[in-house]
Amino acid sequence: IYYFYIIFHSSIVILLNYLYLSKGGESMETRILIVSKDSYLRNQLYQILYTASYDCYLASTRLAASVICKMFTPDVIMIDIILPFR
Repeated sequence: IYYFYIIFHSSIVILLNYLYLSKGGESMETRILIVSKDSYLRNQLYQILYTASYDCYLASTRLAASVICKMFTPDVIMIDIILPFR
């Protein structure tokens, strides 16, 4: 699992390029969990990644993220630095 803090847009582009190349060009097999309390940011990242054919899951709290992680094992977790527990 790669943990990735949401800081800069350019960092996201670098990460996506790395994932795309490491999977041999098969982006749909890469599961990404986006965890952010900001619904606008969460939805924008989802739209960008879904359009690029990544398998995305969304969570707004640490508790929701932990439940989702128990359901599947994400390849990447993009997480906001400050999150509420509930």
